[in-house]
Amino acid sequence: DPAAWEMLVSGSGRCLSLLATEIEKLAVFVGEKSSIQLSDVRAMGANSTGDDIFSLVEDLAMKRKGVSLRKYDLLLRNGESDIKLLSIIVRQFRMIEQALRLSKEGVTDPKTVAVQIGAHPFFVSKIFEQMKKHNEESVGNTLNLLAQCDYQIKTGDGNLFERLLIPYFSMT
Repeated sequence: DPAAWEMLVSGSGRCLSLLATEIEKLAVFVGEKSSIQLSDVRAMGANSTGDDIFSLVEDLAMKRKGVSLRKYDLLLRNGESDIKLLSIIVRQFRMIEQALRLSKEGVTDPKTVAVQIGAHPFFVSKIFEQMKKHNEESVGNTLNLLAQCDYQIKTGDGNLFERLLIPYFSMT
C-alpha cells in the first residue's frame, strides 16, 4: 500500500538496509497476503520511532508547544539525531508552503495536491489541517528559521532545541 510504503521509507531515514530489514519482517508478519497495509506497519511496530518523529512534526506544525518539546526530548533520549529530525521538519513545512500556494490558486482536490507536493493523498488531509495554523508569512519565516538552523547545526553552532524550537515557539 502506498501509505505503508511512505511510512516505511520515511521511518527508515531513507536507509536502504534498514528499509530492507523492515520489509522482510513485515513480509513474514503478513504471510500470504498480497500487500502490506499501513495497519500492518503499525501493528508490527515497524519504525515506531518514525511514528514518533512524524508525531513530533505534526505537533510542531500544529503549534503544540508542550507536547512538541516533550516528544523532542524523548526522541533525543532514544538516539535520534537533530539532522534527521530537521530534514523531516523541513520537508513538512515545504509541503505546507506548497499546499498553501496551491490552495491560493484554487487547487484543493487532495489527489491533485498530493501529486503536486509529493505526498500520498492519505497525508494531504493532515497537511490541510496544518495549513489552518499558518499563512504564507509564517511558513516563510519558519522556512528561513529552518535554513538558519540547518547551517548552525552543521557548523557546530547549536542544536535543534536552541536554534529551532525556542525561536519557533517564540514566533507563534
